Amino acid sequence: MDHLLYLPGFAHYILAEKLHEYVQKQLDYSFELEIPLLKFFLKMPEEQRFEIGKKTSTEFLTYLADNRAGEQIRSSMQQWKLDQLPVVDKESIAVEDIALINYVRKKAMLDLVAGYTTNVYDIIELAKEIDYFSTEAIRVATNNFIGLYKERLEEHTHFIQKVAETIPGAVYIFDYEQFKGIYSNKKLAEVIGYDQSELNEFGESTIASLVHPDDQANFADILSNTSPSFGDDIRVVKYRIKTKEGNYKWLANYESAFKRKEDGTVYQTIGITLDIDNEQKVVDELHNREQLLLEAQEIAQLGNYYWDIEKNISYGSPKTIELLEVQNNDFDSFIDNVHPDDKEKVRKATELAFKTGRLNCEYRIVGAESTKVIWARGVVSYKNDRAVGMTGTVMDVTEHNKLIQQLELSDKRHKQAEALANIGTYSWNIIKNELEWSDEMYAIHEADKSVSPSFEFVINAVHPDDREMLNAAIQKSIENKTPYDFYYRIFTLSGKERILHSRGNVELNENGEVERVVGTDQDVTEKQLLIKALSKSESLYKQAEKIASMGNWTWDVKQNKLEWTDELYCIYGLEPQTEEITIEKFLDFIHPEDREFVSHGVDKLTTENSLDYTFRIITKDGAEKWLRSIAQVIHNENNEVGFILGIEQDVTEKQKLIAKLEESQRLYKQAQELAKMGNFSWNVQTNEVFWSDEVYKIYEVTYGEKIQFDDTFKPIIDEHKGSVQKAIEETIGEKKGRSIGYAIRKKDGGVKYINLHTDVGLDKDGAVSFIIGTAQDVTEKEELIQRLQESEKLYQQAQSLSSMGNWTYDLVTEQIMWSDELFAIYDMPKGKPLTVNEWNNYLDAGDKERMQQQLEVAISQRKPLDITHTVNLKNGKKKILHRKGEVVYNERGKAVKIIGTTQDITEQFKIQSELKDSQTFIRKITDATPSIIASYNINTGRYTFISEGLEKLLGYSTSEVMEKGIGFLMGIIHPDDIEPLMEKNNKALEEANNNPDKKDLVMEFTYRMKHQNGEYRWFHTYGTIFDYNTEGRVEHLLNISLDVTEQREAIETIREQEYFIQQIADASPTILYLFDVPSQSMAY
Repeated sequence: MDHLLYLPGFAHYILAEKLHEYVQKQLDYSFELEIPLLKFFLKMPEEQRFEIGKKTSTEFLTYLADNRAGEQIRSSMQQWKLDQLPVVDKESIAVEDIALINYVRKKAMLDLVAGYTTNVYDIIELAKEIDYFSTEAIRVATNNFIGLYKERLEEHTHFIQKVAETIPGAVYIFDYEQFKGIYSNKKLAEVIGYDQSELNEFGESTIASLVHPDDQANFADILSNTSPSFGDDIRVVKYRIKTKEGNYKWLANYESAFKRKEDGTVYQTIGITLDIDNEQKVVDELHNREQLLLEAQEIAQLGNYYWDIEKNISYGSPKTIELLEVQNNDFDSFIDNVHPDDKEKVRKATELAFKTGRLNCEYRIVGAESTKVIWARGVVSYKNDRAVGMTGTVMDVTEHNKLIQQLELSDKRHKQAEALANIGTYSWNIIKNELEWSDEMYAIHEADKSVSPSFEFVINAVHPDDREMLNAAIQKSIENKTPYDFYYRIFTLSGKERILHSRGNVELNENGEVERVVGTDQDVTEKQLLIKALSKSESLYKQAEKIASMGNWTWDVKQNKLEWTDELYCIYGLEPQTEEITIEKFLDFIHPEDREFVSHGVDKLTTENSLDYTFRIITKDGAEKWLRSIAQVIHNENNEVGFILGIEQDVTEKQKLIAKLEESQRLYKQAQELAKMGNFSWNVQTNEVFWSDEVYKIYEVTYGEKIQFDDTFKPIIDEHKGSVQKAIEETIGEKKGRSIGYAIRKKDGGVKYINLHTDVGLDKDGAVSFIIGTAQDVTEKEELIQRLQESEKLYQQAQSLSSMGNWTYDLVTEQIMWSDELFAIYDMPKGKPLTVNEWNNYLDAGDKERMQQQLEVAISQRKPLDITHTVNLKNGKKKILHRKGEVVYNERGKAVKIIGTTQDITEQFKIQSELKDSQTFIRKITDATPSIIASYNINTGRYTFISEGLEKLLGYSTSEVMEKGIGFLMGIIHPDDIEPLMEKNNKALEEANNNPDKKDLVMEFTYRMKHQNGEYRWFHTYGTIFDYNTEGRVEHLLNISLDVTEQREAIETIREQEYFIQQIADASPTILYLFDVPSQSMAY
């Protein structure tokens, strides 16, 4: 190779006279043949591409001119191995690049031969040397390509082993046809409790034998889906499995398709099983705590909040948002709802709280439907003596304040009622015979206040028929020292007759003698009219009871006797007034599940003044009803419970509607979250926009922010805004909804894809008034499509070639010429080449027709021939070949010849298949694991691998971190965690370096990292040694990091909720309790 005769002089000629033309021809042919490697140069300016081509061509031609062709090949291969190629890295070179680059270089040279010499013999010899050099370059490059692939395959195998050993879960491959696991790492028994052989012994009875009965149906449904519709998405199933001790523990499987049949049916899956028992228990406890908190807040009409004073952002429970009716979470939005007369009061109370550390303020909120009175309390937190946050509660005390006002008003009205009811008071000193009257007594007798009343005056005013009765009643009371109560008639000074109701008692002096008679007289002349009016009112009330399905009851506690109105009998399915009702009989009607609750409520009436609760009954005819009961306790003069009055209303239909509404809302919201779909409405006239919760998430906007149309349109990427605007105009113009897809720019700079489906609403004039619809985030689907396309393209480019032969096919004479290498590929001795038919007979039956079609297309459409096919050799071997060709046309445009190459890619194809399986295994494991898997060089700080979990869990692109190295991640670790993390890491490295034989060392770290959105999230990392350098020192580490934020936040939330529940209990004017029915005990 270093003793060529003709090529050195030709190379010197090109260098001296044709370098510019030679470089340009290579560029032109490269674009014409669409060499894959060109994609790395497309973004460069044309001048820069030319300069790079000129530099590499000068170096290449210099080697040839100096008769160092072999050295040029070796030098270029060494640059490739050491990753020292310009612009591209060593792994970016595809198989097709090897053949095509040499073909372009060869073709550019041959085009310049005519200008170099016209000697036919020299031209033939020069062409042979060019062919010889090109063939050798391709052979060496192909072998180098195979070697690099083998190295990558070995690295992937080592990586798989390390991931399987370090990952905090059981990695497995499950074969559906054999219905058993065919691979698992060592952690299977540790996570599941059974090793692979034990699980396989269960066979198809595994689900029925080990999976919790409540989880079996869902588990079986997922296992049964092996159809082609099961894509490459990760499917997750959470379930409980019975341990050998008979207990159940929670597990989670993350798996995806690993291998498919030709029809697309999945027959092997790969996945990881994680032990989530502790996490699930924390989640369950958190859920129970949240329910308790929400129920307590609803009962007490009290919500909790946290105000970040530095950021002026507040976070409130649903009850807080409901009470304050705020749309945005800043202080100014809250102040906007405060009553104008109370705003200054709230500001001063807030300023005082910053100084004292405590907030206690009552103010009014102007709501959409009414004005509410709110009692707010809070505790301020400080940092460097500066208020930074406030945690507290808000309570609706509107009804409480109204009750106080009503009591004050009631007292005032009571006094007015005394006057309106003509009730007068008197006091008669029987020893001094002095009588004192209230103003109303003068009014009843129509006497002037100048009159001095006396007992004789009263007797004279009494109706003659009642004087004896009155005297006797008064004397009896004085003699027996007992109260009196009677009716009598008088004549006023104007002569009017009136009926008075007199009630009174005697007062004794220190000697026990009667000294004074005190009492009241009420003018009850209108009593009969009132009785009639009340009778009519009672009839109307009974009608109202029937219409409202409402009945009244009275309970004589001492006699244990209940009196029900007719309607209450009907509610309970009884004939009115046909049975005597006792408290025991009443309790018999209560639904068994509510009986303890109602019985407890009955007991509470002995200590509380009122009760309001809802329960179920079973009527006499077996019907189930929901009743709401309100009870009021009446005490006797000894402050003992005498009577309890109550009202009950049939609220069955209302409860059913509430239950249906809550279930419908829950399912609708859940469906939106699962589908990443939300609904919206846009008022075209006011430009107001409404978004559901999920749309806020899709647009990355804080929930509750006020939205206008521009907020929706602004994030759309520029190239899509025109089509979206056009769609809006057509929707309004045609008054018809439509569907459209577009992309928006995310806050981190990335792109999110959205599908929009709309409909319109018209006003009374037929114009579009509003547009409603749904928005769905289809980013994952779009990215999946792109990744599949890229994967397919990379797969096609990765076809490996091990050897190459040249051929010429004369279309006129049908003669075929082969190079020596082509005979070797077909395992044939050199000699006369085959005919077209003989050559085609080597093709697999399925390739013959395809080859003919490709030839016809190449000739008719002037396209290059490019086909990979299988041949069956006479010695029984099968080979996979890659055939490429170019059609030559004469001056009349007729195809006369096809020249081309055939490459044996059998070995490359085998290696590529193994590498693809290896890559698939790694990708499936890393994608299936809800974690960040990364490997980096501790000496250079450069990452060699990062899984997509980085972007899913922290929002950063893997390319950014791969470029910046370990320094990037150190920059997002919480400052408080860096020092202890580094200390523990250095100690672990020291141990590993001192004990190089301890290769299974696993380190664990817990720390915080900042999400792309600015929030810190907690991670638990498992680290292990990936490999050592030649000196036996650790060189690469492999880390697997799990996001444990929810677990830590759940524990913290439980603590906070316990505090808030206690605060609710302290603030509530009622007794809050939680009764555990199964254990029959008070849980709180």
